[in-house]
Amino acid sequence: MLAKALPWFPLVFVLGLLGTALEGMGIGLLIPLLDLVAGHDKPLPAVLAPFGRLLPENDRGVAIGLVILCLILLKNLVAYVNTNLLAWIYGRSGHVLRQKIGNDLLRADSRFLMTAPPHRLLNVISNESWRAADAVGTLFSIAVSAAACIALLTFLLLLSPPLTAALAVGLAGVQLLVHLATRRVAALGAVVTAENRRLAARMLHIVEAWRLIRLYGRQAHEMEDFARASDSVRRAVFAVSRAQALLGPLTEIAYALQFFAIALIAWSLGTPFSVVIAFTVLLYRLQPQVRQIQNALVLLRGWTGSLDEVSWLVQTTQHTGQDAPTVRVEGPRLRQSLRFEQVSFRYPGPGEKGAGLDTIDLEIPAGKSVALIGRSGSGKSTIAALMCGLIAPDSGRIVLDGRDMRELDAFDWRERVAVVGAELELVEGTIADNIRYGHPGATDVQIEAAAQAADAAGFIADLPAGYRSEVGYRGHNLSAGQRQRIALARALVRQPDLLILDEATNSMDVLSESAILAMLAQQQPGRTVVVISHTASVIRECSDYFLLDGGRVVANGHAADIDVDRLSAVFAGQPADPPNRVSTI
Repeated sequence: MLAKALPWFPLVFVLGLLGTALEGMGIGLLIPLLDLVAGHDKPLPAVLAPFGRLLPENDRGVAIGLVILCLILLKNLVAYVNTNLLAWIYGRSGHVLRQKIGNDLLRADSRFLMTAPPHRLLNVISNESWRAADAVGTLFSIAVSAAACIALLTFLLLLSPPLTAALAVGLAGVQLLVHLATRRVAALGAVVTAENRRLAARMLHIVEAWRLIRLYGRQAHEMEDFARASDSVRRAVFAVSRAQALLGPLTEIAYALQFFAIALIAWSLGTPFSVVIAFTVLLYRLQPQVRQIQNALVLLRGWTGSLDEVSWLVQTTQHTGQDAPTVRVEGPRLRQSLRFEQVSFRYPGPGEKGAGLDTIDLEIPAGKSVALIGRSGSGKSTIAALMCGLIAPDSGRIVLDGRDMRELDAFDWRERVAVVGAELELVEGTIADNIRYGHPGATDVQIEAAAQAADAAGFIADLPAGYRSEVGYRGHNLSAGQRQRIALARALVRQPDLLILDEATNSMDVLSESAILAMLAQQQPGRTVVVISHTASVIRECSDYFLLDGGRVVANGHAADIDVDRLSAVFAGQPADPPNRVSTI
């Protein structure tokens, strides 16, 4: 983000320098103007002599006044341009950062998305990214103020080198004092970031777990936790504000002392009154610029924690190349089989014992409907994620029609895959929008055909707005069964080679789920369907099955021959029979 803004840095600096130079020249012309008003027609100082030669001898006072007015107008025009440029850079920097975060999250490694705390991601996106953009804007404001300080100090040096030397010593002392007084701001800023993260966690919990909270009557307890988190943020922010509040009074007193010291030095050196007045005016204009730099540096210290959080997210979500093929294969299709060869996968983090896959071998022929069955944690959804290329195996390989999937373009392959699952929610919009999400170019006719195949056309027709009906946030305007039918239609409109139904019919009645599976077989006989279900009637609609337990394939065969009693025992948590290693149907 800063790299994209850096090319504008010289222009901002030059405009700041130009604006202050114009202001300084205008203030410098006060010297001859004051001398003329006082009746002393003295020659102009050497630095202003070139201007003097351009002024008429008669009416010199009027001419000087007009020049000062023109310089003021030019200075404010430059300031206006620079202010708008800074605002554009600030807005652009924030947009670029948020765009990068969004892009990195969309392309992040799946393992990161599995383990990253959602509340931390929410806090970075909604809070810390804005502070990072503020930091860029603050850096540019420092550049403008630094340019102003350079120009003003140059004029001060030309007016009186001794007074400028005394001023430089005083400014160094003030800066040291400010640094010592605000050195704790960085640590306090990190505390604010940590407390904001905790507050985001409580917010997310209240929004996502509202049913649980109400069903168990925990509103009062949750409100106490939220209030504590909010108060912790308040106290942390107040601590930072208290430390930053020292800056104003401290610098005010220091600059007042510095002013009196410079006045005494000027009196002792016998500096002309007009020079003292001009020096004082320039000093008066210099102090806000120095104070702006000091305030900005303190703000940057306070945002250290925010910048660290943004840096963490940007660095850890860098695209790992998981989707990039080693050998580009255009338009991969499933026409023969999808085969797992000694595939193992483990989920990251502690407490995941038993999760994942342990050197499994299985083959799913094209055009078959295959059921993956097993109790929770046996590895069914992991196999589905591996089939889609959402995750990559730790060892072994997955072969699509004789090609290692590492050689395929994951984006192209996913164009041929559709998934229906409880975790794949509806998006905000109309029913038509949600079905078209599976195939953005789908026509209304194709959308209606997909809804018909998913057994959704009936209830959609009964809605007042039909396909234009709004589903609401996460589809809350629809029942669970209706949401699953819409999700199935979204998958069918894609016309995939591989359709994965991950517990996709759990909220449907038995007649609907059987009818849907029958329609699937009739609609596109060549399509491969993988069904993950605990329902015996659904499994029997498939041609074959694989039984998984503890990340291993323990049995496979024709679904019509499955032992329902044995299946019920497995779902009840009883260990499966010893592994049957023949896993090719």
